[in-house]
Amino acid sequence: MVCVAMLCFCNGKTYRLTSVLNWETGEVRHLLVDEFNGHAHTDLILVTAGRDEKLFSGTQCESLQGAHNMGQAWVKTEEFDLAKGDQPPYEPLAHAVKLVMRLGENALFDPTLVHADPRNPDFNATGRVQFKEGSLQETEKIAP
Repeated sequence: MVCVAMLCFCNGKTYRLTSVLNWETGEVRHLLVDEFNGHAHTDLILVTAGRDEKLFSGTQCESLQGAHNMGQAWVKTEEFDLAKGDQPPYEPLAHAVKLVMRLGENALFDPTLVHADPRNPDFNATGRVQFKEGSLQETEKIAP
């Protein structure tokens, strides 16, 4: 049984249910839920290659069931794998930035940018990369 109701990011209005990856094609799909009236009115959103597509409107329960069914179908028929929480799928930086900003966040955490030595001029204990305000196109870093 495939369970896609894994909550990883949440800002109160939009949250990510799951991400799936097709290793052969490199395609990554994210399922998000937008809440408009709490659990009574939600939209199920598919984000792929930085583009949003509204798939369904209904209650939170209906959105979760739709996401579960979709995830099972993708795994069975299109050879997708569910992304594990500690191993997010790789996708181009521009797509990741759009997803993170769509979730209402303004930074990414990149473990390759961790520099834990405070004497290092590039000190960055967490690998946090903050985006410039209002920038969906720009991916320039602001010093942490």
